[in-house]
Amino acid sequence: MGQAQSFKVTFVSSDTDFAVPALSQFLSKVRSSPTWDEAAVIPEDGDFPRMYVSWLGDGGFTIHCFEDETSAGDFLIQKVDFSDPEVEVNLGGQARELWPPQLFVDEQLAAQAVEYFLNSGKQDPAQRWVGTGAFPREEV
Repeated sequence: MGQAQSFKVTFVSSDTDFAVPALSQFLSKVRSSPTWDEAAVIPEDGDFPRMYVSWLGDGGFTIHCFEDETSAGDFLIQKVDFSDPEVEVNLGGQARELWPPQLFVDEQLAAQAVEYFLNSGKQDPAQRWVGTGAFPREEV
C-alpha cells in the first residue's frame, strides 16, 4: 500500500470539514443523511485522492473514487453484469438518473472500500470497480 495520508470529510449539505470518524460512525452518518447528500473524503492538504460516499435508502451505498487528478472516477460495484437502470439517483439536486442496482453496495463492501482508501489513498484491487461512463444509465 502507499503512504498513509490524513483525510477529512465534508458533506454537500454542510460548510464544515471534520476529521474522519471511526468507520462505523462515518457510514452511520452517511446513512442518516438525505438521499441527495454526499460525503467527500479528501486529503487534509490537497485535492486528490478523493472518494465520494452516499446512501440511497434500500439501494445501499455508492462509492465513487478518484485516485488522482487525471482519473475520470470509478464506482464500486457488486458484480460486473449490469441489469437495466432502475434505481433513481438524485445527482446533487441538479439532475436525476436511473442506475443499475449493481452500483449500490452493502455496508460490508462499503466499509472495506473506505477503509482501504483511508489507509492507501487507492481503490481496493480486491474489489470490483467500473468507470464513471461504463455502465448503463438513463436520464429521468
